[in-house]
Amino acid sequence: MTTGGATRTVAARGLSRISRHDVDHHGRFDLTARTIHFIGIAGCGMSGLARIARQAGATCTGSDVEAGAAVDMLRADGIAVELEQHRGIVPDGCDLVVVSAAIGADHPEVVEARQ
Repeated sequence: MTTGGATRTVAARGLSRISRHDVDHHGRFDLTARTIHFIGIAGCGMSGLARIARQAGATCTGSDVEAGAAVDMLRADGIAVELEQHRGIVPDGCDLVVVSAAIGADHPEVVEARQ
């Protein structure tokens, strides 16, 4: 796990992290064929990161504990959001899990991603 700013990332299920090799020849992230899961996705920072990743071609999913306008907008942007946080939500084949700073290391999705 890497700590930085308001988020932490976990290489999901031992897969490689997203790296500089995901930058195209124009210097833009090309996340096509990548899957990224966001735990605590409805916050202003996390939802923005999810939208950026989605625009860069990633398949994005996420979870949060509460419905609201942010969740509605993420879903409208094509991002699947679960309103329950438990083991089994992190997609199979996920390349990266991004974790809100508000989420503890013992959170079931974080524990699952590390296995």
